[in-house]
Amino acid sequence: MKDKLLHTGHKKLYYRMRFFLIGLFSLVALAGISATPIAITYSIAMANAAKAEASHAEKPAAEGPIVSELSSYQD
Repeated sequence: MKDKLLHTGHKKLYYRMRFFLIGLFSLVALAGISATPIAITYSIAMANAAKAEASHAEKPAAEGPIVSELSSYQD
């Protein structure tokens, strides 16, 4: 290590910080990679919920068994 310090002119702190930052960036990259499937699953769930809400909104709220019987007599 002493030869490396003399050859490059860097101090010991430079190599320790470099090691720390490489480790930190590796952890951040790993967290990003592991969060991707979660984000995809969340997007699919939100799309399904919006689709279900849209299909539920198409039906009138006052539609019930009595209203449907009355409408069948009117036809």
